[in-house]
Amino acid sequence: MHATAVHPTIDSLGLNHLSPIDRAYLAHELLDSIPPDDVSVTKEFGPTLELPDEEELEVTSRLAEHRANPDSALTREEAREQLKALRTLRS
Repeated sequence: MHATAVHPTIDSLGLNHLSPIDRAYLAHELLDSIPPDDVSVTKEFGPTLELPDEEELEVTSRLAEHRANPDSALTREEAREQLKALRTLRS
């Protein structure tokens, strides 16, 4: 018989009290903490996504722009409002 590993859960770690936004930030922190070449993660979940060079440059450029001026980012609501305005202009 093969033993099944018990993985931590939100409840078992006592994180169920966190707000959805705090859980999202924590999820990003956790993902960022995993080395991209970690063999155990690759075996469990498959290889990481490789972007074509052009897309990798675009992502890197956008991230650098955001880090240089984080206040320029839009909230979800602001982005939705801008998209609604664009749709209205196009119709």
